[in-house]
Amino acid sequence: MTSDTIYDAGAARRLWHLIASQLRRPVGLALVAAKSYYFGVGGSVAAFRTLVEEDGRFSCTSARVVEDGASNRREVLLIRWRTHVE
Repeated sequence: MTSDTIYDAGAARRLWHLIASQLRRPVGLALVAAKSYYFGVGGSVAAFRTLVEEDGRFSCTSARVVEDGASNRREVLLIRWRTHVE
């Protein structure tokens, strides 16, 4: 589980490599909580999701979206191994 660690492309890429190396088959999963977009530094949930999907071994879904109207939209991503039926 991690939060607000994908704020820029370099940090997101390093985090993804760490997560991918630590998730154990077949039940390993990770939760990544983040702002949908980090203004001024360029990181985003969409960019991180692209990193995961490009790997091909994992799925990345939005487990929760938080919009309170007072701050930036936040999401919790669920990352897990793909199964043969996906």
